[in-house]
Amino acid sequence: MIQRLPCLILVTVLCATSVVAQNTLLMVADDVGVDAVACYKEGTAPPPTPNIDALAKSGVLFRNAYTNPICSPTRATLLTGRYCSRTGVGAVVSYGRGVPLSLDEVTLPEVLNANGHTCAMLGKWHLGDARNGGDLGPNLAGFNYYAGHMWNLKSPETYYSWRKVTNGKARTSKVYVTTDNVNEAIAWIRAQTKPWVCVITFNAAHAPYHAPPSNLHTYNLSGKTPGKYPALFFKAMVQAIDTEIGRLFQSLGPATMAKTNVIFMGDNGTPGNASEPPFTSAHAKTSLFEGGVNVPLIVSGPIVTGGGREEKSLVTSVDVFATVLELEGIDARKAVPAAIPLDGVSFVPYLTNKATGSLREFVYVERFGGFHNKQKDGQAVRNNKYKLVHLDQSNTSSFYNLATDPFEKNNLLSRSLTSVEKANYDALQAELDRLRGDYWPIAKGCPGNSGVPRLALVGNRTPRLGKPFVIDVVDLDAKAAGAVGILGLSDTWFGPIRLPWVLDILGMPGCVLAASPDLMTGLAVSQRSARWTTTLPQARALLGKQFFQQALVLEAGSNRAGMITSHGGRATIGG
Repeated sequence: MIQRLPCLILVTVLCATSVVAQNTLLMVADDVGVDAVACYKEGTAPPPTPNIDALAKSGVLFRNAYTNPICSPTRATLLTGRYCSRTGVGAVVSYGRGVPLSLDEVTLPEVLNANGHTCAMLGKWHLGDARNGGDLGPNLAGFNYYAGHMWNLKSPETYYSWRKVTNGKARTSKVYVTTDNVNEAIAWIRAQTKPWVCVITFNAAHAPYHAPPSNLHTYNLSGKTPGKYPALFFKAMVQAIDTEIGRLFQSLGPATMAKTNVIFMGDNGTPGNASEPPFTSAHAKTSLFEGGVNVPLIVSGPIVTGGGREEKSLVTSVDVFATVLELEGIDARKAVPAAIPLDGVSFVPYLTNKATGSLREFVYVERFGGFHNKQKDGQAVRNNKYKLVHLDQSNTSSFYNLATDPFEKNNLLSRSLTSVEKANYDALQAELDRLRGDYWPIAKGCPGNSGVPRLALVGNRTPRLGKPFVIDVVDLDAKAAGAVGILGLSDTWFGPIRLPWVLDILGMPGCVLAASPDLMTGLAVSQRSARWTTTLPQARALLGKQFFQQALVLEAGSNRAGMITSHGGRATIGG
């Protein structure tokens, strides 16, 4: 099964002399960037957001918080604490498109459940379809209760008539979506008798734009249409979110709020058609530029010491996983198998005001594997001052000084770099090269006489330009006569054949072809294993590219065909 990567989560704690588990309410607003939240003071005319602003007055406002530029990838990082290149969720997942979050991933609700916490998700899922559980996907990923919409609203659906899924069962709801999200949260929280984690993932303010119920906003939309005034309708939808957040806080009451940590964040930046100067449509949602990836993140509650602060240190959505677990007294590294890399850094020290400096030197965001706008696929990495953006399709890079050029208008690579700029560019490029080299299992193999063969990374060396890349095919039966290494450029299609392709028809029941057989190499078997060496050329155009591997093992008596397949592997080439 493919190990893959918006949706969200976060938990809680009370800080006395130590962190003690309390309640956590994590709220994720869809397509709401820093320009759409009043307390950030970055937009020209942001909508009124008094309830969100109140969180900042009592909590910590993170100025440099980052996510991926589109919905699903961010949600996957929140749930796993892993970069998208590890989970495979690099693009929008819905209606059979994109790569869904694998059920093999260790998720935040699963870890919390294992430690006695109850977790609910209310709102948009956007991490799968029939390929990873269908309408039961959120529950299979670990949530004790799920109620909401599985993807973005799709015509003929509207915010007033939509497909609502509750623990795997679907029906049509006529309740305004944002209101329904909050209604569900109030009902679920009131039913809890022990500390809880509640995640609300609003569909709003994602398109389709519309006029919310008049009691939820103050905009005059009479005679206007979303097509002509998208920014105005977008703002009304954001204000409606804030109004419903206020109703939620009031419904929970002072006693519950006093022991609840609240996290509010956006999943990516504001859409281009709703962006206003100084933000631009070209550097908005879907892009790797600041308007697409710098988002609001505010935390308030008993964990916070000395509220009303702004924190300028770098944080990112992958940090949510480790933060939540630390708040609950759980060590993220001990809770997840050691073989699974984690990329997040807990930002609890910023909340308790104990951090003595930045906890991470870089933040990294990415998008890949989309079925549209492939020209925007790429990666971005920044440190406290400089940012490097790389686009895959054109294989071009741009480099900015965010301290003097926050809207990325001046590409420093258009001239010779100063010594300071060159040192920062080299550091960012080295970090980008490091992150783009990895190797992870994908599809599962099928058993032969002695179990399932697998691919084992030799020396823990991931693929690097100009270096030998060595994989052993192991766990072979003593009767294995040989093996064939299959290297492909795709794990989704081989010509007209959709991958993974079930090989039952070839007399190989339970076996699948997981990688396109673009190159096949004979491998000699010795002592129940076969070594497969591939030397990658020193060609920078390959940096960040992916390839896929699988082995076909010749084993008499294993099945009618006398052949079985190994587990598959996905490789990303680093520098």
